Amino acid sequence: MTLCPPRISRIAMALVVAYTVAACTRTTRPQSDCPTQENAPGFDIPAVLIYVPDLALPPEERASMLGASVVLAFLVDERGAVVPCTIHIVRTTDRRLAAAARTAIRMARFRPARINDRPTSGWVQLPFEIR
Repeated sequence: MTLCPPRISRIAMALVVAYTVAACTRTTRPQSDCPTQENAPGFDIPAVLIYVPDLALPPEERASMLGASVVLAFLVDERGAVVPCTIHIVRTTDRRLAAAARTAIRMARFRPARINDRPTSGWVQLPFEIR
């Protein structure tokens, strides 16, 4: 998956949502009650990325991060919104890119995962890369 200024391949982003795992359906959670990926039930259809904003990085900073990457994991609720307290970094090669990706993913929208044709929460891993 590639995020390049200003061209972002939305179709390619939608394809990286192969790591979705369904989880519980509560959407508003205090920080101490954030869900984890452990023991998440299966799903019929994974969450699909619809929109993610461009990373908020100045051009000179972006140029200095060529080749940098980050993978974020997070819960998408049954409405298709990212649950902010669940966002965590799986791996990264640049802390600045990780911070920008965490900010951008909060505004992302997904088609929620489905179990028995009903929307449900689902875990997603999404890679970002500067090329």
